[in-house]
Amino acid sequence: MKLKLSFLNILLIVLVLLVSTSVFAFWGGSESNSDIKEDEKNINEVILNNDGLIFRINSEASTVSEFINEQGISVSDNDSITPSVEAKIFSGSRIIILRAKKITITADGEEIESYTLHKIIKNAILENSLVLSDVDIVHPSRSSLVHNGIEIKITRVNIEEKIVKKDIDFKI
Repeated sequence: MKLKLSFLNILLIVLVLLVSTSVFAFWGGSESNSDIKEDEKNINEVILNNDGLIFRINSEASTVSEFINEQGISVSDNDSITPSVEAKIFSGSRIIILRAKKITITADGEEIESYTLHKIIKNAILENSLVLSDVDIVHPSRSSLVHNGIEIKITRVNIEEKIVKKDIDFKI
């Protein structure tokens, strides 16, 4: 009986060692799971459209703002960023930056300086609440592309019909 008890004690000790080794291995030994998660970096592949130029960038950022700072991208207050800078990003996220362009419009004796996100001159003019008639002359043309610093001149054209009475010398 003494031998059976010793054998059971040894079996119990081996079983306890196996269970404790399994538990130790499962929970990470010297590092806890929270330490592992802090060390792992979440890499996201982000697609950036920077005013028409497309880039695929691997980033550790978790928001659009962090991404812009991480990449050293400068943006002005007049630029448009989609989604918003507070938005979370994930692998496959698309970020679009539209660059504002400074324009000067001269029309009706006034000069208007503004910024536009539009690509075509006609849309930039309409954005500034200027109404064009079909006969008004726009230089550069309405369909031209906007670029930074462009000067747009609008010449108003009025077409009038006048009836003038004039005496004609007539001999009878």
